[in-house]
Amino acid sequence: MSVNNCQFLGRVGQIETRYLPNGDAVTNLSLACNEKYKAKSGEMVEHCEWVRASFFGKQAETLSKWVQKGDQLYIAGSMRTREYTDKEGNKRTSTEIRGDKFDFVGGKRNESEQDAPAKPSGSFDDMDNQIPF
Repeated sequence: MSVNNCQFLGRVGQIETRYLPNGDAVTNLSLACNEKYKAKSGEMVEHCEWVRASFFGKQAETLSKWVQKGDQLYIAGSMRTREYTDKEGNKRTSTEIRGDKFDFVGGKRNESEQDAPAKPSGSFDDMDNQIPF
């Protein structure tokens, strides 16, 4: 038995949506996950780990429509590693998350919100009012 499940909470860096030849959407994004801890010396250390993720289909379209750089986002999925050859002929390895869940987190961005549409509600707290039983 094995488990391949990753969860991350961070701020969106780059976000890009493209379409496959069959018309399906693919959204690739980077997520900055920050942590703070106290080193043995007693000083506070801040570390940022960048996580790459890919979403497909309707999820990719939703992310493309509602998420911008700087937004706080929760993502979950499975880790995938692939090898490729770069333009100079060097073999490289890339690790990314194949996303299967995401959720909007946090409040409004620091930018002006007047031009941006409101994000759809997706929290579990809102579901109680929508369940008919």
